[in-house]
Amino acid sequence: MARPGRGGYLALLTGITLVIVGGLGDEPINEALWRSCNVLIGSLIGMVAAATLPLRALDSWRFLLADNLREAALLYNRIARRLPVEGDAALDQFNSRLVRLRGLLPAVTQESALTHRQLDQVQRCQRSIWTLLDRMDEVSASTPALAEDRSPRRAIVRTLLRAAHALRFNQPQLLADSLPAADNPARMREPTHCHWLVAELSLTVEELRGQLQDILPQLIAAPPPARSLVRRMRGAPRKT
Repeated sequence: MARPGRGGYLALLTGITLVIVGGLGDEPINEALWRSCNVLIGSLIGMVAAATLPLRALDSWRFLLADNLREAALLYNRIARRLPVEGDAALDQFNSRLVRLRGLLPAVTQESALTHRQLDQVQRCQRSIWTLLDRMDEVSASTPALAEDRSPRRAIVRTLLRAAHALRFNQPQLLADSLPAADNPARMREPTHCHWLVAELSLTVEELRGQLQDILPQLIAAPPPARSLVRRMRGAPRKT
């Protein structure tokens, strides 16, 4: 027998509520219809909210992190190509999401098998990316763009976008490909500030990709809210 989904339970609750508000037949029909209309409108609002808003802290965490990675990819792509960017506004939004992600960490550790240390490592990588992009934005105006054949721009942007897609749509296979290492500026004849920043960004993005490759399957396997609550009430041991 197929298990009822969220919509089935909502339909059942709506039907029960309609019977309750409809009364026993001793009230005016227009009043019962008006109450029923209110219930249907409320149910519709609930369905829309349930379909568009995350129900768990770990879902909110995934979506915010995906937004940050996508923002980082687009911002770095424009900075590397010396295209005009609103760096301050984009970085402010990035940092605002980072603060919100920090506030979700305790709830995410309760809803999943992840430890605070694992999540904090992801936060640290995001903070490093924010710092590097901020510095790149400052020096880009006075530094020529790196040659396309020597720059890992496309690989970095692709890795960030694939990671964002993997988080939002639960597709860990998108995190399987490692990011090629950038050229070591120490071996260059005349390395610029941009060479050092790009090399550091490449290492940070690759570290973040590896972390997400490890934790995303655990996020996907996290039980629904009701099962997670039952597990905590039973005192089930948590993985460390």
